[in-house]
Amino acid sequence: MEKQVDVVVVGAGPVGLLTAIELTLSGVRVLVLERLASASMAMKAMSLGPLGSEALQRRGMAAAIAAAEAQSLAAMKQFAEQAGAELRGRSSKFSGHFAGLPLIRKDAQKEPERRAHAVDQPSLEAMLADRARALGIEVRRAFDVTGFVQQADGIDVELRAPTGAGQIGCSYLVGCDGGRSLIRKMAGFEFPGTAPSLTFYRRRDRSSRTPAADWLESHIGWRIFLLALPRSTVHARLQRSA
Repeated sequence: MEKQVDVVVVGAGPVGLLTAIELTLSGVRVLVLERLASASMAMKAMSLGPLGSEALQRRGMAAAIAAAEAQSLAAMKQFAEQAGAELRGRSSKFSGHFAGLPLIRKDAQKEPERRAHAVDQPSLEAMLADRARALGIEVRRAFDVTGFVQQADGIDVELRAPTGAGQIGCSYLVGCDGGRSLIRKMAGFEFPGTAPSLTFYRRRDRSSRTPAADWLESHIGWRIFLLALPRSTVHARLQRSA
């Protein structure tokens, strides 16, 4: 099959989009295929670490990070000022966390200006998608990769699109489709991992109240209360179950 692009990236999450951006900046022709029809708004990562923030800032996304963080902090402030919220540390500034525990001693840090940013994953994906569009990267949504065939001079990617089944020829295939990556499994790369030491279960409050609330409860009794705010910003509270 004729090669239509140099690289096909499977997955339009943060890893897939950033991979496509980096390859494009190096002059590589990239196509991104994503199974979901629209970006996921599920509550996942809630912040960008210092090194990740700095890497994106070097790629010209400092303004986008600042804008996304300002939106997140404004939403958190709005929730914290609600009557009856009963939150501690309302006047504290976001300083990141270690294993879910807030970092509160900025005076003990050697480089306090290097910090995490309160940018949740949907906001991160949105800014990376904007950057990809600015670079002319094509992202095809609702394109589900079902298999691939290794050829002597490339790869034929098999897919299922809204218009039906098809194939795309490329030189390289990159699997950025999550921890349960179908591409990794089909390629035969082992990823045994390790047994989890902590397991959480999410329970969603589906009442008509806004914002919505989630409870994540672990098997050892820790409960994390997540409050969904505009654009999936969340406020978290950790407590020990009785």
